[in-house]
Amino acid sequence: MTVASNEDLAILGGTIYIVFLIISIVATFLLAIIPSKIAKKKGYSGVGFYWFGVGALIPAIIVACVLKDKNAPQPQPIYQQPYQQPYQQPYQQQPYQQQPYQQQPYQQQPYQQQPYQQQPQQPQKQPPYQQPPQQ
Repeated sequence: MTVASNEDLAILGGTIYIVFLIISIVATFLLAIIPSKIAKKKGYSGVGFYWFGVGALIPAIIVACVLKDKNAPQPQPIYQQPYQQPYQQPYQQQPYQQQPYQQQPYQQQPYQQQPYQQQPQQPQKQPPYQQPPQQ
């Protein structure tokens, strides 16, 4: 059994570090595909989310999962009538059509005499009080 020298250990440590660094970089670029695919399926930019995933993988996955789906069908608005009645289409009224003018024959109304009503008499005004002349 031979004992490794310090120089051999340094080379081995450096090699392991470089291999680990290459594996982690490759893994980062491969795992960044996950938020990219999720965002692409929801109608967002896959390339933008790929680079977001390269820089910050966990937040990119969370954001891509929380985003609203642009491709989902939009729900139709529900028109609610007062008092919870179901929606009814408005009445389609036909455009107004004016009837041709027809002159009606003149009919004279018989004269009705109003009964005589006597006007109430107003009370007569009294002259203002005057004091008798003093002597």
